[in-house]
Amino acid sequence: MRIVDSKESLMEVIPDIQQSQMIGLDVEASGLDPYTSKLLLIQIATTTDVYVINAGRIEKSALLYLFKLIEDAEIMCIAHQSKMEIKMIYHNYGVLLTHIFDTMIAEVLQYAGVAKPFNSLAFIAKKYLGVEMSKSVRDEFLDKKDFDFTEEQLNYAALDAGVMIPIYEAQKKLLEQNQGADVWDLEMKLVSVVAHMEYTGVFLDATAWSKLAEKAERKARDKAITIKNYLAKNFDILAGDYHHGLEAATNLCLPVRQMKVADRKILEDLTVPSEIINKLVPMINLGSSKQALHVLHCLGVETKSSSQKACLPLRSGQCWVSC
Repeated sequence: MRIVDSKESLMEVIPDIQQSQMIGLDVEASGLDPYTSKLLLIQIATTTDVYVINAGRIEKSALLYLFKLIEDAEIMCIAHQSKMEIKMIYHNYGVLLTHIFDTMIAEVLQYAGVAKPFNSLAFIAKKYLGVEMSKSVRDEFLDKKDFDFTEEQLNYAALDAGVMIPIYEAQKKLLEQNQGADVWDLEMKLVSVVAHMEYTGVFLDATAWSKLAEKAERKARDKAITIKNYLAKNFDILAGDYHHGLEAATNLCLPVRQMKVADRKILEDLTVPSEIINKLVPMINLGSSKQALHVLHCLGVETKSSSQKACLPLRSGQCWVSC
């Protein structure tokens, strides 16, 4: 590991970076938002060394030169969840890195998107390299105001970049064995595009959007009232045999075990059917898959799920179905 904290020391390491076909890339920042966070460290690993660059100690023009060199020379940047690195560098230096290999995306491609939804760097470093990576130091960078770092923080940062090239080599070999190189190539080309879209955002008519949201909320409330009125009319079908409100609530799959003792007692004391209906129907959660599935089954709808995908084919001819 070599600490780079001046323009002169940066110029000394540029030849090694310039001669590299690929580099491991990582950054440490005070947060995740490029607009509000401070870029603290930039870590670049070559096959010979790891350079930990103190972003606050070096002129921006010098780092702009470095990243233009990396992009213009088409040096592949290997990073994990690389959109953060891309956005941070673009925000601070105006260079959009486009030659990317994202180890997180590559790991997903190994299993065609099936398996873990998020593969952490610590997970894949352990898997491919047998390297244990503690992420406890990461929190020390959050909201950091200065550019003074402990040896532990610098070593942590260096390791993040240092494992990138070995992980890339292991993943690339598997991708080629599984004939996934073409998909990998396409996915990696899109990373910078998506990162830039996230950074720049889209133009949005906030007033029109708010009106659409209000309209949708009103429609949802009206539908909920219609459904609840229907459930009230068919309450005995849904609630089955009951002697008091607590039994009815249990039959309706309401979360009675989570209720306070006092609230359970109130339900248990309810014995008049109309009072039970008035009390329980508003408590039915239309967003609960368990309660919705119970209602559908009681109404004679044979389905294993209350999801929209499962319900839409059953909608024809059934005026009460509203998924």
